[in-house]
Amino acid sequence: MSNFRNFKGASRLILALLAVSAVGLAFGQQRPVVQSDTPINKEGIKSGETKTMLPWDKPLKISRVSPRNFFPKVSTASQARGIRPSNPDIKLTKSGYQLDRSQDGLGLPTIGGNTGTATTALGARFPGISFTGWFPPDVSMAVGTTHVVQVTNSTVGFFNKSTGALEFSQVLDGTGFFSGQNVGTFTFDPRVIFDPDTNRFILIILDVDFDTAVSRVQIAISDDADPFNPWTLVTLDNTITAGGAPLWGDYPTVSTNEDYIVMTFNHFGFFTNTVLGTMFAVSKDLSRVQFFNTGQFSTSMAKRSVPGTTGPAYGVGIVHPFFGAPAAANVFAVKKVGLNASISNMQVQIPIYLPQDGGASMRGIFIDTLGGRMMDASVNGNSLVFALTVNAGPDNLGFQYPFVAAPNPGRSKVRWGEISLNSFPDGKPKLFQAGDMGYANTFATCLPAIIKNNAGEIAVVATRSSTGETPKVVAASRRSIDAKGTLGPIAIFGNSANFNITGGGTSRWGDYAGIAIDPVQPDRFWGSHELFSNSSLEWVTEIFSFVIGSPTAVTTEPTAVTPVFGSVAAGNVDSFDTLGDSDVYSLNTEYITGRGNYAGYDLTFNPGGTVNNADVTLNMVSTVDGVTGFIYMFNVNTSDWDLVWNTRIKSGPQEIVIVIDSARMSKYVDGSGNIRTRVVALNAERRRGVAPAAFQLNSDFGAIMVNRN
Repeated sequence: MSNFRNFKGASRLILALLAVSAVGLAFGQQRPVVQSDTPINKEGIKSGETKTMLPWDKPLKISRVSPRNFFPKVSTASQARGIRPSNPDIKLTKSGYQLDRSQDGLGLPTIGGNTGTATTALGARFPGISFTGWFPPDVSMAVGTTHVVQVTNSTVGFFNKSTGALEFSQVLDGTGFFSGQNVGTFTFDPRVIFDPDTNRFILIILDVDFDTAVSRVQIAISDDADPFNPWTLVTLDNTITAGGAPLWGDYPTVSTNEDYIVMTFNHFGFFTNTVLGTMFAVSKDLSRVQFFNTGQFSTSMAKRSVPGTTGPAYGVGIVHPFFGAPAAANVFAVKKVGLNASISNMQVQIPIYLPQDGGASMRGIFIDTLGGRMMDASVNGNSLVFALTVNAGPDNLGFQYPFVAAPNPGRSKVRWGEISLNSFPDGKPKLFQAGDMGYANTFATCLPAIIKNNAGEIAVVATRSSTGETPKVVAASRRSIDAKGTLGPIAIFGNSANFNITGGGTSRWGDYAGIAIDPVQPDRFWGSHELFSNSSLEWVTEIFSFVIGSPTAVTTEPTAVTPVFGSVAAGNVDSFDTLGDSDVYSLNTEYITGRGNYAGYDLTFNPGGTVNNADVTLNMVSTVDGVTGFIYMFNVNTSDWDLVWNTRIKSGPQEIVIVIDSARMSKYVDGSGNIRTRVVALNAERRRGVAPAAFQLNSDFGAIMVNRN
């Protein structure tokens, strides 16, 4: 959690110190006394057990909202709030920590690294929600048929997948998207998923009133895949009382099966040190809610991306390897049995690791990695993949640390794994593979998101940092035929502003990242993460898509650009290297009598080697609407230009991806390995002798990827 408004002119590090004082003051205030306890299964659930979840009798408040009725559609409003308590500082036990070497050699899969052959190629990329005044952003994202829905603290945005345009943005509280619901004074920790069974977005956000000691989760369910159509809003009071003291829910995760929306929380006492790991199952018809104390801190529900699944909703949490016990993961399964939701648990041994204690280094401060917490999980059929942040010290070597001293201070790495579910709870789950997304030295990786598609491809999105650089957004991937536990090379998909921080301290980074599979193009992944925008530690977010290529896949930027129509206003061939920067290749138009205003250029690519298929990616913007764009490929057999694409070019960012199969591609490669592409934009003459509006054609990115499959 740890979310608070930014005060103008004050650094985040100072705010962190103020927050500590505010916590003490807030917990010292008079609070309501809760008289009755919540029925809780205090023993949790043991490995191998299946139990019935308990009924939750607090009524739901339900209403409806239509995004089409909001005006303006894109609102930058935010509600000023004071500093609120972060979750209690529950440290891992540091005395007596010892890794048991007797667990080595038990047949666990070898931990792999980034030695795989899969390439990760960037597709669409555009800015996500920018700084809202809250720390941290806690980025989550879901992808539908036409839009990306992104949430941060405490805002929702609808982005057009084709253009990257932000078409809707509202605050996630009672003054905005959840107006009409019973919403308190502090909403935080949003999550959003796309339910593949119903083609609906499901958005949740926590809502805690620290003055009245009431905890709620606000739920929004879209009618269909169009986020502009109406949503059903649901308020669920998830306040738990134990020993007469109330507990509030933190760090939610959410997933579905055909029967339930299943959510997990870490519950903390408002003014006690009580901690519970909880799970709520809400029937999709909203007629029934059930609850369970899992006994597992930080369980992550596994996102789904494949429709038609009739099995359970799955979750996974990690058990720390204290006092010689082997590291393990608790796998949970929730499914409908009669009228009730049942919950099953099975422990699965995973490779020994050190929880990340502290943070990852960056330029002058540390990033809080939330080490030792299960960060993300996804399920596809009988496979569950998970990811977390661990220490970058040696693994499976049986080292001992009386105080859990980090062998590489400030270094962390992403640990991921895949569990074969074997139709659990009918069968017994087992670890299939495990690996690291990290570097041999210098760089840290942390705060991952992970997903697996139908082709058996796995993708991981994370943050990279070091003592010499500000954070970056990175991704790595694997194909099903790659060696177990391996990812391919780490690709950089975003860079923070370059600056130094003085004074030390630890920055709370976004507590999780976004990753999804495109329901229309199931081989395309989407990711979202946080970057710093300035030395005041204000943040921005990036949304990007990418595909996984074979070992021979090559992505190449253009080697030359030649204007064909119009005059160069700015830029050169290097302007096509990076999307979203200020370096743009810009052409002014020229008027051709009887035809209209034209702008156009030729791009030359030389990927080298044998070329089979190709994906041509361009990002273009016209300064006026109504301009028609054409893309041609030079045919070396006919010495003519073949039209391969045409559409309207918009006045907002627009990514164009043209896929050319092997049968057609052979005629577009000349004897020197060059591939030539021509881009033409036309604002046509509509009345004889009347010149249409002149415009500028701006291009910010261009690349060609060959031999992807």
